[in-house]
Amino acid sequence: MKMERNCIVASFLLVSMVTRVATDYDCICNYAVESRVYQSPDKTSQAVGYLYEFDCKPEIGESVGFYIIASEHEKRYIAKSDQIQQQTCPGSPPDADLLPTTSAEATSTSASTTITRPIITSATHTNMSVLTPLTTSVMPNTTTPTGIASTTTSPTTSSPATTTTTMISTTTTTAPTSTTTSTTTTTTTTPTTTTTTAKPTTTKPAPITWPIGTYGLMQTSRGCPGGGTYWLKGWRKQDTEDSSPSNRYSANINHYLKGAFDKNVVTEFCIKDAWSSSKYDRHWPKGTYCILKHKSCPAGFSSGFIYWDDEDHNNENSHGGTLPDGEFGRNTKIYYCCRSDAHTNTQIVLPTAVPFVLLRFGHACQSVHGMSAHEVYVRWDDEDSGNESGSGGAHPYDDGSSGNHALHFCYYQSSGGPSLIG
Repeated sequence: MKMERNCIVASFLLVSMVTRVATDYDCICNYAVESRVYQSPDKTSQAVGYLYEFDCKPEIGESVGFYIIASEHEKRYIAKSDQIQQQTCPGSPPDADLLPTTSAEATSTSASTTITRPIITSATHTNMSVLTPLTTSVMPNTTTPTGIASTTTSPTTSSPATTTTTMISTTTTTAPTSTTTSTTTTTTTTPTTTTTTAKPTTTKPAPITWPIGTYGLMQTSRGCPGGGTYWLKGWRKQDTEDSSPSNRYSANINHYLKGAFDKNVVTEFCIKDAWSSSKYDRHWPKGTYCILKHKSCPAGFSSGFIYWDDEDHNNENSHGGTLPDGEFGRNTKIYYCCRSDAHTNTQIVLPTAVPFVLLRFGHACQSVHGMSAHEVYVRWDDEDSGNESGSGGAHPYDDGSSGNHALHFCYYQSSGGPSLIG
């Protein structure tokens, strides 16, 4: 008798694949000490948290007077101000800030196997033996001689010999019986929910770069400001009045401005000739200040000039390198870009890693986030005879006496906080 064993195996496999592509994203960055985050676009509504200095959150959109941000899986609002900046943050938005989306419940399914195995029982007249499930033994009915005995009697007399043979036979009969046992396993699928706790994340703010446009800055004693921007350098020597010259300067002027300040004046420039240096560049922020004009004024600025009537006798004016817009012959004319669309106390955000100079437009230096300002001045003694010095349009604050010019320069250096590097 031949027995077969059947096995049925069922299994289930769930494969999930998620692909992420890292890219930059629009974000809102805070440069104030702290700024309130609201539940609705209303400053009288409940404040649900704060953005601290240099914190950034993904930008969703704008509302009247507010930016809409994603924070801790919720839509939140932060009031617009000059210290709240729209930026481009590197990488992907943090998972901890993403707004929730529809997700499927995770379940776990266990598969079971039902196996029916025959159990073979073999019985004899005198005992019962159970065979293992993996071995089937069938014994046919057999008759087996188990032994033969022979007796021989030797004569002691002359009588004829007699031989007796005895045959002993034992017969064993095996009757096979078959018993089948069926085992059933019940499979239960139980839904399971996996809870993931997001770890706190810190969003790296977008780099602060020098703003969009072509323009120039006065060169400091430490050189050009860097900030991820390539600066061209130039210089201008002005031969001022030779007769009883009265040029004047702030004490230790060479600690702040690069150049030569004596009976003649040499000033040096840093010129940004490329419109944009990186994808993180933004427009110049609102404020009250001036920069040097090169090609055209950036958005938000107005153009103007100052004209120096330099020494007429044996004029030694000279120049070199890349210069701001103007005229650089026997006399000097330099064009500027100036703006006055926010109070000087309103901090603007610019790169802070290296000192730089802005020209004063109002009666005080413009406040710059993370920087302390030191004001210095230079007074040029222009030609005394037939003086034609003048100015026009939007130009830096000038309080020189009649026929002369005196400009004020705001030297900025880090106030000791983290550097904003472009």
